[in-house]
Amino acid sequence: MRVGRLIVQREAAAGALRGAGNTRTPMWCNLLFYLFVGLPLGMWLCFRARWGAAGLWTGLCCGRILIGSVLLAVWRQTVADLRRTR
Repeated sequence: MRVGRLIVQREAAAGALRGAGNTRTPMWCNLLFYLFVGLPLGMWLCFRARWGAAGLWTGLCCGRILIGSVLLAVWRQTVADLRRTR
């Protein structure tokens, strides 16, 4: 249940940042966290820890959760910056 909420928050934060004109942060976060965290962790869990397909999906979900956390933090900073400029 909690993982689903974090994944939805990732999508919402990415959309909000794109709407605010910040399109590069979601792009770079997705690229870096999937390529350097989610996929290597998933492959390690799948093949080295012998979790099989569940390990691959677990690694990718961990990457998605990290992306959501970073994007939510960036969105909060964006909102705080917009409030200060008013």
